[in-house]
Amino acid sequence: MDNRLIAKRGAGDCASFVGEPYSNIRKAIGYIEANKKNFTIKADIGNPPMALLGALRDTLLRNGITQSGTLRMDVEDVPSIERIRYPLFIYYSMKLPDIVKLTNYHSNNMIAEHIFKYLSLQKAKQGNFKDAIEVVKEYWYSKGLDVSKLDIYDGSGLTKDNKFSAEFLNKMLIYMAKTSKHSDTFFNSLPVAGVSGTVRNMLRNTSLSGKAYLKSGSMSGVQCYAGYIVRDSKKYSMVVMVNDFRGNRHKTVQKIEKMILHEINQYEQQ
Repeated sequence: MDNRLIAKRGAGDCASFVGEPYSNIRKAIGYIEANKKNFTIKADIGNPPMALLGALRDTLLRNGITQSGTLRMDVEDVPSIERIRYPLFIYYSMKLPDIVKLTNYHSNNMIAEHIFKYLSLQKAKQGNFKDAIEVVKEYWYSKGLDVSKLDIYDGSGLTKDNKFSAEFLNKMLIYMAKTSKHSDTFFNSLPVAGVSGTVRNMLRNTSLSGKAYLKSGSMSGVQCYAGYIVRDSKKYSMVVMVNDFRGNRHKTVQKIEKMILHEINQYEQQ
């Protein structure tokens, strides 16, 4: 690992790993909070097939099954699809609502990408970004939403080339709440502000703690929230998008919290 991290007071969570596919070298970049005893940063696996082979080998050895030769993977030497294969193990995943909840609660980018590519199987025999983008746009167009200015380049939102307007997201939230047959499933997949998931510290110790169901989204210079606020049996859709902010992320979040509390109180007093 090539460690290029810089400890800085007030930095918050601004660190990440970068590296090339199929390489075991990863570079740690960005900033971490100074004088913090523990700090967790998640990284991708540089060579997933080899990692799987290693895990399989270790599992076999623990169960008394030895193997000869060495582990290798050649990305240029993919065996023919017609070659006879025998399944060693079949794994059944959780049900889709549980997968969506896990994704939203923890902002799991990898699962989001897999779900996104899975959508493309409605149009093609193999999962790919191009068809997945078309499926998403065609779906929301069929629901009456304007997708002409919707730019999608991945399934997790990690690229800044993605462009969604607050208006589009708000209309999507309204559709999910009022029209979709999956309304309850979607609502229950959202973490609760002040209680759970990536928004467990959001709006804590305020009148909206436990009453705002929000999906967060953040990267360098970006802080966004979308979801619902439930008060007195009323459900309000809410979207906040802050782009290219300068300065401390924590202070930015505090300003967003203050704005949300002010706006909901003003609206209810009308």
